[in-house]
Parts: sequence; structure tokens; C-alpha cells
Amino acid sequence: MIRFWHLQSDENYNLTVFDVLNSDSINTNMATDKISSIVYDARGRSLVAGTREGRLMFWKNMALGTDSPLDKDQWSPQPILSLGKQIQTLTVGKNNGVIVCKQSDEVIIVSETKISARMSGNFKSILKGTDKI
Repeated sequence: MIRFWHLQSDENYNLTVFDVLNSDSINTNMATDKISSIVYDARGRSLVAGTREGRLMFWKNMALGTDSPLDKDQWSPQPILSLGKQIQTLTVGKNNGVIVCKQSDEVIIVSETKISARMSGNFKSILKGTDKI
């Protein structure tokens, strides 16, 4: 659980693992998973949490402008990325959309890549990376 305090309005709220899980994907491991590391990506306006079960969970800041979210509804849960081992430390690269995850015996670099697809008649293409179609 992540608890937020909005000091000016004397309010608080929390985000939990369950916020990013939909009812179709809950299983025993996910229901008992705990957040072990957290970082805020100011460029992408996203909160990233690493868990003991090796998952990356994301919440998108939907507050307008540069304001901080005032309540839970201003955070939009995003899809989970499973990396397999406990995430000990998270770091966000400056100006490049890269998240670095340190696990017990390795470091994983996660890059935010926009995937685009086009379909026209008999032709279909999908952009799988910065240099692959």
C-alpha cells in the first residue's frame, strides 16, 4: 500500500496492489504481493512500484497541469509487467522513459516503447521497436 497525504487540504488516501489488478487476473500470488520499491517518473507523470513477487505496477497521474493528485481517482492504474524476482530498487532515467530495476542478482532495463500498427487491404505492419517492423 502507498499512502499519500495532501497537507494543504488535510486529506489522505492510499493506492494498493488491488488497484492495478482487475478481477480477471487476481490469483493467490497477486493477492498477497507487497510493494518493495517505489519511484515517481516526473517526465511520464507515472508512479512505478516494484513488488516482492517481481512485478512492476504503474499508476498514471491524471491531475491537470502540474498539480498533485488530490485523491485516488486522479491516479489511473496501468498494465502490470512481470519480471519474476523481487524488485529491490527502482530508478527512472532522466528524459528518456527508461526504468532500471535492480533484483538480487541482475539489473533489468525497461524501456517505454510506443507500439504502432497499420492495416490496409492485404498489408499489415506493426512497429515492434525503434528499429524493427
